[in-house]
Amino acid sequence: MNLKYLLPIIICLISQIAPAQNSIESAWGSTDVRYVHNEKPKDVGRSAIELTAWRGERVNAQFVVWNDGEIDQEAAFTLSNLTDKQNNDISRDNISAGFVETVVTDTFSGCGRHEVDKHGTYVVADMIDNKKSRVFALSDTRGAWMTVQIPQEAKAGIYKASITVESQDGTTQVLKYSVKVLDRILPSPHKWNFHLDFWQNPYAIARVHQVDLWSEEHFEAMRPYILMLASAGQKVITTSLIDKPWNGQTLDPFGSWLHG
Repeated sequence: MNLKYLLPIIICLISQIAPAQNSIESAWGSTDVRYVHNEKPKDVGRSAIELTAWRGERVNAQFVVWNDGEIDQEAAFTLSNLTDKQNNDISRDNISAGFVETVVTDTFSGCGRHEVDKHGTYVVADMIDNKKSRVFALSDTRGAWMTVQIPQEAKAGIYKASITVESQDGTTQVLKYSVKVLDRILPSPHKWNFHLDFWQNPYAIARVHQVDLWSEEHFEAMRPYILMLASAGQKVITTSLIDKPWNGQTLDPFGSWLHG
């Protein structure tokens, strides 16, 4: 048989017996983009970024992880400390990061009107999880949101750090970043003149954490949410006096404070 006819057959046989290749990819993305869960991300590719912050300020960044291989696989990331040339450290305890998971939503056209029948539902990146590992299906993409809290007592300078992304086959990728800490101090949130007023829904927290309303367990479950709001400058607490105000409109309608 002529070799030019035999060669495609050999290549086909090799491809069938060769193991599927793992290919978890990662790169720095943009904080202005919600990355689509089943599409390869666009306009990414940077392996290093630079951030700037005051002492006491929080800065954010988003990196993207996606499965460009042939099999489902797990990927996880680890954070390093921030260190400057004088060996001053900002501990990784001041850094939080989590994958941006998806939720199912529909077209919202105003108070109480959800046009599911007309427009259907779609999946959108929305919820920042606190897990640092997950299984990526084929063509699966997730952003990962990172927040760096610079301590007020940190010394000014340029700090360098990295994020290491490891896939289940043991391959690793390193995303580098630096934070230029300026010699200016941002006051603590309770001293801000800025007035933040996000509504809270204790009923949703009770449902998610499967605890009884207004029990000790419920208040303990609410604690991290309240502290997170306080660190952003929140100074008010939402209290509903009327049962199901606005006729509900949410999965967890506000109950009456008077009736528990």
